[in-house]
Amino acid sequence: MRSSWTAGADSAPFIDFMLRMIHEALATGTPQVAQLLRVLAGEMSRDELMAALNLRDRKSFRQRYLAPALAAGLIEMTLPEKPNSRLQRYRLTGLFGQVSVMGSTLDGSG
Repeated sequence: MRSSWTAGADSAPFIDFMLRMIHEALATGTPQVAQLLRVLAGEMSRDELMAALNLRDRKSFRQRYLAPALAAGLIEMTLPEKPNSRLQRYRLTGLFGQVSVMGSTLDGSG
């Protein structure tokens, strides 16, 4: 049920804006970061992410995938106060995650 202030509101400009912002973020990132963002579903541990990407080298994963995505603000830690916790998980940040959940793909394919 829509509230009266959203009835008839066109969300297409907002969605278009957010997809442009995502595209710009990915264009300035690395192919590795783009791959990480494609496989990240909900909250995932380092091991789950590495398995999804078919990677084995933790150092390479941290340097090429995780650190750049964290630095760019594209993903966040679930336990930022304990970055080395064995329970640490990662998720998409804010609106970036909401747009992804809405069904948009990161590579523009649908």
